[in-house]
Amino acid sequence: MDKFFTQVVDVYRLTKNQEDDTESYELHLKNIPCQIQALSDSYSTDLDGSYGKDFLMFCGRNDIREKDKIIEGYKEYQVVGVEEYQFQGLEHMELRIKLVPLES
Repeated sequence: MDKFFTQVVDVYRLTKNQEDDTESYELHLKNIPCQIQALSDSYSTDLDGSYGKDFLMFCGRNDIREKDKIIEGYKEYQVVGVEEYQFQGLEHMELRIKLVPLES
């Protein structure tokens, strides 16, 4: 299945700093092989007010959760859904991710 994963991303997770009680994203996983496919050609607004473009990301099983950030080059995605599948001994994850538009 890895032959279909032609892209590589890094995963960042929101972590709490014990010293000053703040939160920030820190590198969690590096160089994760994947395949990212657009779900639509346009940007949309979710019920929570978040604005972005929806994608599906396919990858092997990894410790990736909702609210993690996926970084591919200069693109930043927010994980909004996680599903794990197993078929004929092959395991993979399907993540619904939202491309976060860059602030101007």
